[in-house]
Order: sequence, then C-alpha cells, then structure tokens
Amino acid sequence: MNTDINYFWKNLKRFYNRIAFIDTASNKIHTYSELDSNTQNIAAQIKMPNKGLAFLFTTNNYESAISYLAALNSGNAVLLLDEKLNQEIRDSLIYT
Repeated sequence: MNTDINYFWKNLKRFYNRIAFIDTASNKIHTYSELDSNTQNIAAQIKMPNKGLAFLFTTNNYESAISYLAALNSGNAVLLLDEKLNQEIRDSLIYT
C-alpha cells in the first residue's frame, strides 16, 4: 500500500480524461483535468504564508468537493461543516 500523502496529486494526470465527479443536481460530468484545474485556481487564491484553518461550509456538490481539495492542496487544515449550520454557531467559530 502506498503511504505517500501526495500520491493522488502526483498521479492525477494519468487520469485526466476520466470522470472524476458526477454532479447529479446539475447533470454535469467533470473530468480529473477539470478537477485539477479548478482546485489549483482556488488553492492559489487561498494560499496563506503560514498554515491556517479553513472553515468550509459544504453540501454534497462539485463546488464543495473542489473547495475541500483546494484547501488541502494549499497546505491549510480544513474543518468541514454543514452549510445549514446555525448562524450563531457559525459566528462563534469565526469570530472567536
């Protein structure tokens, strides 16, 4: 078993033309090439000088998946939270 944590990213190009994600809500199919491109674009925008903690309010869709991968790829720690989380709890996490 390969234990290299970057194995996914190092070998992604081998699968560029294959289906990575099917978004049933929009009936859109995304390839690994799209996934990589979208992830890299977001990761570049959220890169911090020091490792940070990203709160990711998610649902089960493509945008949440690429946001999660981008946060990981940018070197940040990620806390996945339900997008329907109570606003008071959200605020206490963000503003504490």
